[in-house]
Amino acid sequence: MTIECAKELAEITKRNVNEQDRTQLMEALVLLYDELYNELNNKYTVRFAHLESTPLKVGDIVKPDSIIGKIGNTGDSTATHLHIDCVKGLQTGRYSLLDIENNKPEPDPRQLNYFIDEKLFHIKPVITSFYCDPEYQAELRKVHFGYDLVPEDRHRTKTHYDIHWNRSINGRVVAINNDKTGYGLCVYVVFER
Repeated sequence: MTIECAKELAEITKRNVNEQDRTQLMEALVLLYDELYNELNNKYTVRFAHLESTPLKVGDIVKPDSIIGKIGNTGDSTATHLHIDCVKGLQTGRYSLLDIENNKPEPDPRQLNYFIDEKLFHIKPVITSFYCDPEYQAELRKVHFGYDLVPEDRHRTKTHYDIHWNRSINGRVVAINNDKTGYGLCVYVVFER
């Protein structure tokens, strides 16, 4: 069904339509292409949240050791840290922990765990809220389908506040959102397994 829709949209873009409509149709085609590609491949989206800043823009390719951004305290956050979560599929829009709890999008803890290593900050990460942390759930009444992390030396220096892409495969930035009442400045990176 998706292939027929994509073909139909492609044909419509060839017709005599105004530039704004053509742009919207092309954006729809890109989304359909990503959806189709996602159906055929194992894709995952990792969200880096509460960032102070990021040098990236949508479409950038992140390679091993690329800087994703700096940990921060943006959005609904009480202290400087990195919130990181990973879900199945290509995700370009905002989603909440409640969305993940309802499997829309579906969490992938196995892929997420691969991000928790010394390459992330170039020093050992300290987990301040664990995946599905029962204390977090009791206090905030929601399941925490991610990790909250800080660099081990955070009390002495900000040297290791940079977040690095610590996978051996490249990723692609698919969204950058600033959700002032939620996760603050977020970078969404899609990658394949």
